[in-house]
Amino acid sequence: LTEFVLGSVAVAMGTVLLPKLSKLHVLTDKKAFEETVNWGLSLAFIIGIPASIGLMMLSKPLLAVLFMRGKFTLFDVQMSTNSLIAFSIGVTAYFMIRVLAPVYYSRQDTKTPVKFGLIAIGVNIFLQFILVNYFAHAGLALSSAIAAWVNALLLVLGLYHQNIYKINNLFKRQFLAIIPANFALICILYGAQQLGDFWIKQVFMLRLSALFGIILGAVLVYFWVLHICGFNLKRLKNSA
Repeated sequence: LTEFVLGSVAVAMGTVLLPKLSKLHVLTDKKAFEETVNWGLSLAFIIGIPASIGLMMLSKPLLAVLFMRGKFTLFDVQMSTNSLIAFSIGVTAYFMIRVLAPVYYSRQDTKTPVKFGLIAIGVNIFLQFILVNYFAHAGLALSSAIAAWVNALLLVLGLYHQNIYKINNLFKRQFLAIIPANFALICILYGAQQLGDFWIKQVFMLRLSALFGIILGAVLVYFWVLHICGFNLKRLKNSA
């Protein structure tokens, strides 16, 4: 489920950003370069944060509705839920990596992202030996999520250190608008969690319809709150 989100959106973002950033780097248009990076990060946070929250809070309903049949039992749902929650912690970081790594590549710097990636791999391996003792199989997922955040933060710090990128005021205002929107999202998904055994005992089509309705409603409310908080989605689209 996490790979579906990353593969359908995050990978596409990186594919779009690289040629545009490369062109701006050649033209030495630093302002447009930074604006493009801000656009990518804004999109990463707009999609990545709610995706992370959604996968985390709807982990059990999603797994129960999509996979619980045949030999995939309630116990398997619960065990998979723990892993999905742990993986979800790193979703936003994976989005950031897909935006930030092309910034380095566009400047013909392939060594730095590889170096940071190797550090993240080392952190991942080290944490696996520790976390698996406390969280069993979910510890493997959690170590991957933490390593993703280490990688993302190293990429950000590297750009700051090289004076390539700085956060502008528009990005700060946009990020503040995301906070109440995600709070509204959490409230809706919390209500879905309270349905409890509904996701286990009801007939498949009823559960599927309810899950689809909740996700659709949550998405609409999320973007509505973004809009009333002053987040200009049209400006974001025009910056692409």
